[in-house]
Amino acid sequence: MSDRIETGWLYDFYGPLLTERQQKLLSLYCNEDFSLSEIAAREGISRQGVYDAVHRAERQLSCFDLHALTPRSDRSRTPRPRA
Repeated sequence: MSDRIETGWLYDFYGPLLTERQQKLLSLYCNEDFSLSEIAAREGISRQGVYDAVHRAERQLSCFDLHALTPRSDRSRTPRPRA
């Protein structure tokens, strides 16, 4: 249950960065508390398709949050030139 709460919080904060489709499916899953099967029936796609889309969106939200919390210099792969 705490995963859904954390995902809901991340969705509220970073949701606009997702595609419209991801926003819709994740909102149904987190905010409306629909099951994967209920979303699949409502959207006319397979349960596996909903699962994949929801978990891909969750990973993206976590990535957005990680990048927002990590200083830019720590994320850089190339060393900064010294003056």
